[in-house]
Amino acid sequence: LVRSFLQDDLVSLLKTDSKFVTALRHLPPYTTVSVIAFDDKGSELPPIVVAGTAKHSAVRIGPLKRQILSRLFIRNNGFVEATDAYHFRNPSGRHTRKFMRASNVLVSQAEVSFLAFCILDRIFEECRYVYVDTPTLFSVVGAINDILHSFKRAPLYAHNFRSYEGALDEPFRENIHSLTLISASSSGSLAELLTTRKKLDPNKIVHLFFLGPRHEEYQIVANLERDQQENPEGADRLPPSFRESEGCKLCDDGSSAVFCSGCC
Repeated sequence: LVRSFLQDDLVSLLKTDSKFVTALRHLPPYTTVSVIAFDDKGSELPPIVVAGTAKHSAVRIGPLKRQILSRLFIRNNGFVEATDAYHFRNPSGRHTRKFMRASNVLVSQAEVSFLAFCILDRIFEECRYVYVDTPTLFSVVGAINDILHSFKRAPLYAHNFRSYEGALDEPFRENIHSLTLISASSSGSLAELLTTRKKLDPNKIVHLFFLGPRHEEYQIVANLERDQQENPEGADRLPPSFRESEGCKLCDDGSSAVFCSGCC
């Protein structure tokens, strides 16, 4: 998977460089190796086959994004789980035994670059600003800017609005030219707060990782929920959570509530 202006050079290298030629010859003949390229809007170009008996490749990255990102999230311990002795109180005020933390997932430059590629098709032409709910996503915006720069497009300016703690105080200037990126959510409640209280356009709110009831008005890059056909190695829904104002079953059972920052 490469940027479009590098596709021909990489194909030539794989076909002529002795190291790569030798490595490809060790693969079974029925193994198809192809180079897939994408443009500055995240659209894929037709793959070019460099090894194998097939003349054409039907592989596309788009349909695989959900599965790849789900595996990445689970493998890198994106879920944080409590014990019977305690549970979490997240910034929205809900009590839960398990929450999602995107910062655990972003551990490799290659993986961050792939995340940037997956978000690229959500960056509309006039977009100049990205509001993020956690500084963890600065690395993702930086990777997006690296891609945009290579295509000679203007960079995005990132600003952290500090999730629930700062959402109501954030002025959200340049709303017409901005996108809001939410790292992870299991309810969509932060996006709902932004649309109802700050009047942000729901079509310009993007969840990177999401696991919960679908909100059709918001964009989701990776729906982590297990699906037998589309995402067989995905995750099950999180256990029930409880609002403080309505009483918490976990507290009633003797579990201690621990406040967590940067969780969803």
